[in-house]
Amino acid sequence: MSDNAPAWYVLNYIAPGVTRNNTLKNIVGKFNASFATQLEVFAPTFIEMVQDGSNLRVVEKPLLYHYVFVKTDIDHLKKLCSLFDGFSLVLNRTGENRYLTLSEEEMNSFRIIAQFYGNKLPCYKTDCIELEEGDEVEVVDGEFAGLRGCYIPRKGSSKGNIIVNVSYTFASIAYDIKAEHIRILHFAKNSKRAYDQIDAIIPKLFTALRKHIHNERLSTAEISPLAVFCRRFEVTNLENSKMQAKLMAILMAANKILGNQEGYANAKRHYDKFASGITNKWTLGLIYLLQALTEGASDMLAKGYKLIEEETATESRFQKALRAEFNHYLSKCPE
Repeated sequence: MSDNAPAWYVLNYIAPGVTRNNTLKNIVGKFNASFATQLEVFAPTFIEMVQDGSNLRVVEKPLLYHYVFVKTDIDHLKKLCSLFDGFSLVLNRTGENRYLTLSEEEMNSFRIIAQFYGNKLPCYKTDCIELEEGDEVEVVDGEFAGLRGCYIPRKGSSKGNIIVNVSYTFASIAYDIKAEHIRILHFAKNSKRAYDQIDAIIPKLFTALRKHIHNERLSTAEISPLAVFCRRFEVTNLENSKMQAKLMAILMAANKILGNQEGYANAKRHYDKFASGITNKWTLGLIYLLQALTEGASDMLAKGYKLIEEETATESRFQKALRAEFNHYLSKCPE
């Protein structure tokens, strides 16, 4: 992108006594007419969210943050600031560019939030939010579909809030997003949620597989967890390549059960990239079991069991469940 390519800039804007002729809309219209430009402006009302003990108070302060979002090139932006009172550029204190800009993706997220809240952006000061604890997600269902940001789950709840940074000082927030409506792009650094959530689906996958191999009809209660898991993790990128391969192998099996050939093919492409790095016997055993049951690779059943057969250390819940599945299938074909 050239130095003078159009971008979404964040501007301070303090209206110099609003009249019918000098509203923000009229200023932008006058500027576009004078310079034959297509300058765009997004100017929501900012609402500060204040924590009062255990209660959350909504305090509407439209002048607390004097920000507007303007899409144009830097030359026209500077011209706008010089010709009309009230505009000033916001410096970028954390990135390479001199002035603070936002991506189209970030702007789309703000528009989604503002549309839901009546052109208002509920905001927190960023020093009040533990952003490093959240996962990068995208909402795929509901009123906030398309929204991307940092998901902060609520303890003991199936819902959470999604945070989208506006600048280094504050962030906008969308409330009460159902976990089942999001897909995870990246887990938070050093988070164990990836391991916990991936392992949590395995018992449900085993249950579904026992019916699948006999062409038995699965109930809605058996299908739903697999469908939600596939949607949540279909584009997840994990830092650990071995865990990434395990995830893709699970997605392959789940999509096979669901009859989603496109999902299966996509997961297999990613699995093939990372499969050679797997060394853990239990992970390999799981993968061989899944391949044996979903792809007709019957030789993988004995091969997988052989890997874990002589393992005698204290077993985790997952390891016990995996051994039980091997015993179940091998007992039906002892040869």
